Amino acid sequence: MHRWVAVALLCLLVTAAARAQAPDQAPISLDVRDADVRDLLDALASNHGINVVYGPETHAKISIHLENVSLPVAVDAIVRAGGLTSFRREGILYVLRATDEASTRVEARSFQLQFADLTQTRELVTGLLGPSGKLSSYTYGRTLVVWDEPQRLEQIAALVTVADRRPRQVLIEARILEVTLTDDMALGIDWTEVLNEGKLSSRLSQDGFASNPNGIRPGFFATLRRGDLRALLEALETRTRVRALANPKVLGLDNRTAEIIIGGRLGYFVTTSTSSATLQSVQFIEVGTQLKLTPHIADDGSVLMDVHPEVSDGEVVNGLPRENTTEATTTVLVPPGETLFLGGLIRDKTTRTRRAVPFLGRIPLLGWLFGHTTDTHEKSEIVVLVTPVLADAGALPPEIPGP
Repeated sequence: MHRWVAVALLCLLVTAAARAQAPDQAPISLDVRDADVRDLLDALASNHGINVVYGPETHAKISIHLENVSLPVAVDAIVRAGGLTSFRREGILYVLRATDEASTRVEARSFQLQFADLTQTRELVTGLLGPSGKLSSYTYGRTLVVWDEPQRLEQIAALVTVADRRPRQVLIEARILEVTLTDDMALGIDWTEVLNEGKLSSRLSQDGFASNPNGIRPGFFATLRRGDLRALLEALETRTRVRALANPKVLGLDNRTAEIIIGGRLGYFVTTSTSSATLQSVQFIEVGTQLKLTPHIADDGSVLMDVHPEVSDGEVVNGLPRENTTEATTTVLVPPGETLFLGGLIRDKTTRTRRAVPFLGRIPLLGWLFGHTTDTHEKSEIVVLVTPVLADAGALPPEIPGP
């Protein structure tokens, strides 16, 4: 009985506020304490001709004060205050629990990516989808189409904004040098002596390299200041021969890997047999000097670099490839404009040369009497100098709102 009395009083309040205007446009004023959501909505429905359908467990006590608001605003405020959700379909207002999948008001929104990877962004967005959310991607237009609740779409939009920001760039200048090792450098160059001789303030670091049980000097890293690079090269040239293999400049993106390869490719055949056919293809192994760099630009402008230098050689014997490689992988923090020095990569090469008397040296079995074979042993150390310079400052990512 008390419930119907409350509904009647609410109806009188709403009717008095809407006498002179159309039902959907009349301003609504409410001031109630501890009223049931259904009672409030029933009062509005009776005076404005609304059809309301309630789902299970939609009773909730609320207190609300509204002054001259429209009917849609009043209904939305009452529903939200009760922790419920609602949507309209064919002139009927459905009020359901916010946790019901059927209560989800699904909308669609498209996101066209400018810089971000489509596949990676799709994986990120998938983790934010609600129970009723769906996602489609179109590779041609680099576009994501998402169907989900409005509040989830806002979170997804904020995530896409962060993921699709304009990437920062870094100009990487690499100098790859080959230093001939003389007899007194059989175990490699003593770079500490070279640095001291050039009166350099830089110091060496062997982070990322394992010690060699044979006594050969392990690889190392050093960060050279701007004035130290020329002095280092001059001090080195006074000791042995230095040959420049390459001086490439690569403009790379933040968090993207750049590769510099100086060498060749050795091809070999790969045979695949099935019950009906035999297929033969050619594969290659890359030999020479390789350098893989992945820059990560910090907010203060410094560059955290994943560095992977590799020196390798090989051969193909009877169709089988064989490769010898020396490599290291580490991460180094380099201030912009300063030079990262990578050394200690030893390359040992033996060249066999055959010299013989023309025509006579080709006689089977006896040809070896008219010539001789010489083995030339050459040992060198590969030195890599890497200087990162920021190409642009980029923009800091906005914060992602919480759920």
